[in-house]
Amino acid sequence: MTSPTEAKVLKFLGTTGLAPDDILGFVPERNRVFTAEKVAVNAVLAGCLPEYFPVVVAAVRGISRPEFGLHGVSASTAGAGILMVINGPVVRELGLNSGQNLMGPGNRANATIGRTLRLVLYNLAGREFDRSTLGHPGKYSFCFGEQESRWEPLHVMRGLPGETSAVTLFASEGPNQVQNHSALKPENILNTIADRMRALGSFNMGGDVECAVIICPEHYESLSNAGWEKRTVQEYLHEKACRPLADLKRGGLNESPLVSRRRGDHDPRGRFPGSDPADHGRRGCRTVLRLHVRLVQSACVSGGDRTHRPVLCRGHLRGYRGTVGIP
Repeated sequence: MTSPTEAKVLKFLGTTGLAPDDILGFVPERNRVFTAEKVAVNAVLAGCLPEYFPVVVAAVRGISRPEFGLHGVSASTAGAGILMVINGPVVRELGLNSGQNLMGPGNRANATIGRTLRLVLYNLAGREFDRSTLGHPGKYSFCFGEQESRWEPLHVMRGLPGETSAVTLFASEGPNQVQNHSALKPENILNTIADRMRALGSFNMGGDVECAVIICPEHYESLSNAGWEKRTVQEYLHEKACRPLADLKRGGLNESPLVSRRRGDHDPRGRFPGSDPADHGRRGCRTVLRLHVRLVQSACVSGGDRTHRPVLCRGHLRGYRGTVGIP
């Protein structure tokens, strides 16, 4: 914890040319405003260095956009944290970690930039609105850089020029590691990830939810050497990350009446071919209704050099996200 003296706060503001009363954003549902001075105070408190402040400013502006839906994200019982993925020259300039121990401790830039965003939400947006049932550790700090690779950078995929620096913000549950130390073929690697993405009790089963997928370097090399690009990975995972409607019925996640496509009429038992265990093994009896979770993966390349552990971060509700250029 660093004392936010007037001199320190003014030094932070000087890195962006902002006046103390400049408005960076607000939460209209709560009548709360984020001024540059108050955001700088929280950045000092979090232990940021002055050169980190432009990233903080971009992040606060990003979460304040109406399409991000900050009030819902930060007040929901689901307990989402705000994942920050940083791209561009600023990753090297600030020494952001994009490699080993990516989401762990040990890097000042990652830790304090992420921590500042949480302090802004607590001290300026109102911590009394946080109704998380459990929350997760990413609500302390959830920030890292994307490694440069042969794949198109995330911020370019999101419509910004490659030479710029940017931060992508994503309301997310906690990270889920996926273990596969043996697969070398792209389909096998991605099938493992897709299987984890379609868990019945996940946010994904609630509707049109996005998922951020972080590919570690060794899996990236296997995918890239086989000619797979980010968009190919996205399309494959979107196709494979789905569940039979019967599974949603068993979990009580969908109570709509079932219709058999094979016969075209309603099954009075409330089932369709393949949903009854007694039907399994019969010729022609299979699940024919499928729920495809709509996923627009923000596929990143990060993590340690010698790892086979991709990570996925499921989005909150409809996966609020946005990408903002860093001034």
